Amino acid sequence: MPSGIAQPRTGQGDTGVVSRDPRGTTEATTDRTGPTRRSGMPKILVVDDDEDTRETIVTMLERDGFDVLEALDGEDAVTLAQRECPDLVILDVMMPGMSGYSVCRRLRDDGLLCETPVLMVTALSMLDDQLEGITCGADGFMVKPVSRFELMTRVWDLL
Repeated sequence: MPSGIAQPRTGQGDTGVVSRDPRGTTEATTDRTGPTRRSGMPKILVVDDDEDTRETIVTMLERDGFDVLEALDGEDAVTLAQRECPDLVILDVMMPGMSGYSVCRRLRDDGLLCETPVLMVTALSMLDDQLEGITCGADGFMVKPVSRFELMTRVWDLL
């Protein structure tokens, strides 16, 4: 199983893809046909190597009923995005291996994902870092720690 993709909490399946519905249940999926929504809500891919940050964002999104996918690193984020075609990607900038900037560029170069909104979330607060995010094609930029109100406002704005 790829090491960078978050593991299902219930132990179901062996794909390494985590997909949780708003009721908090976890379901592994191998669907390669594009977006699948159990709740009728948009599907959001959350990418962050820091488990606490990722879980905080996932919890906020699940509270509002979003279908959530998780990845722990850039390479697996690109693979998962290509397989699941999320409606939005929330992406950390500083990750081991492929940075969030590189992931964003890869998504922008993909014919199926080039229009998918990308929200960069990072601890970097310098203007140059934000400009780099915009240059690589990000649609929004948030500085950690993220408040629920700001996150949900930006998510709905990008959807």
